Amino acid sequence: MGESHVNGVPVFWQEGSGEVSGFLLFRVGLRDEGLRHAGLTSVVVSMVRRVTGFFVPTSWSGSTLDTVVFAATGARAEVCAQLDEVCELLADPPEDLIENVLSDRGAAGWLDVSRPTAALLRHDYGSTGVGAAYWADDIPLDRFTPREVREHLARYFVTGNAVCAITTPVLDGAMRLPLPQGAAPHRPPVTLGQRSSAEWFSGGPPPFSGVGVMLPGRLDAVWAVTQDVLDLRLHPVQESLVARWDGQDRLLGQTMFSEDGVHVAIDLFCDHDAAARAAGAVWAVLTELAAAGPDQDELTTLLERRRRSEAGHRDTERVASRVFRRAHLALFGVNGSDYRDERSRARVEPDQVASVLRTAMRSALVVVPDGVELALPGVEPATPTSRAPVGGTRFEAAAACPPQQDRELLVEGPDRLSHRDARGRWQSVAWSEVVGWSVWRGVAVVYGRNGEKIVADPRRFPGCEPVVSRLPDLVPAELGWPGSMEEVDIVAAGRARQAMEDLHCAPEGGLDHFVYQEMSVRELERRLPSASGEVRRQVARNLRSLGVDGLLHRS
Repeated sequence: MGESHVNGVPVFWQEGSGEVSGFLLFRVGLRDEGLRHAGLTSVVVSMVRRVTGFFVPTSWSGSTLDTVVFAATGARAEVCAQLDEVCELLADPPEDLIENVLSDRGAAGWLDVSRPTAALLRHDYGSTGVGAAYWADDIPLDRFTPREVREHLARYFVTGNAVCAITTPVLDGAMRLPLPQGAAPHRPPVTLGQRSSAEWFSGGPPPFSGVGVMLPGRLDAVWAVTQDVLDLRLHPVQESLVARWDGQDRLLGQTMFSEDGVHVAIDLFCDHDAAARAAGAVWAVLTELAAAGPDQDELTTLLERRRRSEAGHRDTERVASRVFRRAHLALFGVNGSDYRDERSRARVEPDQVASVLRTAMRSALVVVPDGVELALPGVEPATPTSRAPVGGTRFEAAAACPPQQDRELLVEGPDRLSHRDARGRWQSVAWSEVVGWSVWRGVAVVYGRNGEKIVADPRRFPGCEPVVSRLPDLVPAELGWPGSMEEVDIVAAGRARQAMEDLHCAPEGGLDHFVYQEMSVRELERRLPSASGEVRRQVARNLRSLGVDGLLHRS
């Protein structure tokens, strides 16, 4: 594999046969943005996709938690020209392009991270950095200004923060990569969540569904093989939980924070009633492997399967995968041989897999939907981070509470805002720990550093209007975004909870997350494509109770 530099950008290359693949990688993502600026990188990705008509994003392209990748495939001259065009656009995008992308009011849900994984990240990292993935469906991208977009480009999309990979020798003058000169911004290290024992917690109310398990791992061959073994063992579990599942999706993913810091996340899709059974099945697989490891025949089978898979790929795909991985590791300062190569995997022994799993399970984190109780050996309920406030002004929810549940409460204290849900759980946000807020149509939304979200809605908590009106004076203005662009989810608003549960369980298909903003009824209909007529009418009634008028009809 060769390495050269073009305009100060490291370029890794290896020649393959057939069409050429090129990759441009930047070390930036949600990890670097914070809640107030969460999604800025996705705005940049949208700009590139909107302008470069012949630039075809592949499965490599997109925005992730910590890396952005742009990819192109074709003839060598065409690929080099496409990567150059991307660099030119990033260096100086037209003002009207930025404004057009920001005016897309439908650009919510901009991060492709499963809800269980997002909930796990929020639990360990709060609402800042990668933990903000939990709110990706909650916050639209149109709250940014063109100036913020340009500042983000100038900071992160520079030569020192980029790496290129291509499946052809780099010829003089064939590629320019005209990015602005600049050093890679300092990226504070992320310390993986360490617990004295494994813990479980509830990830949220419907429509949250599924089960997630997060394990601390490493970037080495043992963990690469361990993930393959887990994926093999968990496929039958997933198939038993979902009637229609094609079996093609990997159940595991990893987020690389450093050479020594990797999150390995297991995501299983299931109905609410099956969540406890799903979590028990996952834990049983982990426990069995931690005790005895896989048998040698299993490791041999996995290695042979990988060889057949490699042989089935075209030469150009194998080379593209190899050169991309090398560039990706280099972007994070990881040098040396590819830890996933066949030789490294073949040396992994069953007891090594068992050993790393025993260590990881001691600080594992499990998430299930609200209302699900777990009784897993060695797994304790996570300790609540918020306590009931002492004193303060209390506002009771207007709606009657279900039997054997508490009436919701909103409490304004001298230094914080607190909320108690119907299950008696408290969350509290000190004004000094607010990381995002907005006020829209008389409703205030406050996000706390540790992952809290509190909605102060006078229609839900009569008398709390003074809390809403004082909010801009209690928290820094730079942490807020234009209220007219804030989306308030129906579940959080409280008046349409039952309708949302009905919609989630509707045979026509539910919604992963439903939000509404000031929009036309026709736009609202577009967001409910699979709901039955009765469910749509129920949602309409709840919307009217929130001040949004109009009837819903089938498009």
